Amino acid sequence: MRILTQEVESETTLKTSLATLSRVLDVVQWDAISKGDPDVWLYFYEDFLEVYDNALRKKTGSYYTPPEVVAAMVRLVDETLSSPHRFGLSRGLASPEVTVADPAVGTGTFILGTLRRIAETVRENEGEGAVPGAINAALERLIAFEMQLGPFAVAQLRILSEVDALTNGTATVAPRMFVTDTLGNPYTEQEWLPNTYAPIADSRRQADEIKKSEPITVVIGNPPYKEKAKGLGGWVEGERKQDEKAAILSHWKPPAEWGVGAHTKHLRNLYIYFWRWATYKVFDHDESADTGIVCLITVAGFLNGPGFEKMRDYLRRRANEIRVIDCSPEGHQPNVPTRIFQGVQQPVCIVLVSRIRRDEDTPAVVRYRSLPKGDRQLKFEELARSTLDDDGWVDCHHRPEERREGQGGRCRWSPRP
Repeated sequence: MRILTQEVESETTLKTSLATLSRVLDVVQWDAISKGDPDVWLYFYEDFLEVYDNALRKKTGSYYTPPEVVAAMVRLVDETLSSPHRFGLSRGLASPEVTVADPAVGTGTFILGTLRRIAETVRENEGEGAVPGAINAALERLIAFEMQLGPFAVAQLRILSEVDALTNGTATVAPRMFVTDTLGNPYTEQEWLPNTYAPIADSRRQADEIKKSEPITVVIGNPPYKEKAKGLGGWVEGERKQDEKAAILSHWKPPAEWGVGAHTKHLRNLYIYFWRWATYKVFDHDESADTGIVCLITVAGFLNGPGFEKMRDYLRRRANEIRVIDCSPEGHQPNVPTRIFQGVQQPVCIVLVSRIRRDEDTPAVVRYRSLPKGDRQLKFEELARSTLDDDGWVDCHHRPEERREGQGGRCRWSPRP
């Protein structure tokens, strides 16, 4: 907004546009648009982008997650943290030792879901009066990255509004939200920007400090999807610190003797870059803080594809438990009303990977469930009923390859029982 309103040159250049915009907004009948739904403005950006520039939406892989899916993912993460035989943190996401990051925050839905879950936990255990203090404390531990200014602006508005409501207007901590490329190299100096853009440059610098040095307990979100994304993975794909021998994506490249080299091109996808960033940040970044959870909803190609064998091997070695929820039992190109993301033709899955303790000699247990076929509302209802210990899960085949001396063998899973 500063660019539009506080620069003399911009004020002159954009005078007609700004005046027209003001006149249009002044006569909009917001009650007619909302049709009685006070939260309708929260979803404005998604609907706007679909109509205004659907090609941009597809190009950036931006598909915004239905609140029903977000609520289920946040709840399962919270349950994993609070479970006595898992992390044993009775307050779950409200625990002071839990730092949460959404690496592609979009319009803020996962951060909103996390704030509401924290408020619900505190309200149930400590009473309504404890909620404002808990929300202020949580804002120190919630991190949001987004590189597109449009959704970032909407996310800021949504989250500030929610914080104001949850704290009764007593918020004292600013949300830790940053305009940045999550996959960008945090070890390089940011380019010089004019004074007008100083807040953006400062946002990138702060984000880089977090990426370099701050431990993260939970990464949760819906990263963008884009095939043939070679060259878009930034630091994950290529650039690295001076003392690193290879980019962190190379750790997921299968060795030649596995015979799947022709398929490794499929690793060059935006959602895989985000999977690698998230797992590195939670499990590899800091040996003194290498336990935690990665919970993402993405396309499901990595569950079975031969090019992803080393990725699956890594996940089973790093984690103690992996949960897979098949959100597309109809398969590829299902009918639109059955899809979680109605603009995505590929099968979609939710995967929760948790590492409670170090034990790389025992492959992680993998449990699987499928949402029902049919209208996506049925899928939302099943997600709402799902818990970690209900009887809807089945154990996947346990198929570690025979270990070869000096090679370590492979650990794979089949997502189908």
